[in-house]
Amino acid sequence: MSRLNKTEVMVLGTLHGLHEGNTFYSYDDVFLIIESFNPDAIGVEIRKEDIFQTRDYLKKNIIPMK
Repeated sequence: MSRLNKTEVMVLGTLHGLHEGNTFYSYDDVFLIIESFNPDAIGVEIRKEDIFQTRDYLKKNIIPMK
């Protein structure tokens, strides 16, 4: 496989809602890490109980990137 076809993947551990009160690993830190990696796509985990919920329900849990 040539370097041109190489895919880089980053796995980023998160604290879910705990980033809000964590001064050592805030949401801003997560956004900066993602921004510096500059991904073409982002995948996120989703809870089993949320998988079949509506888009409106899921949008209530989104934290907008700055």
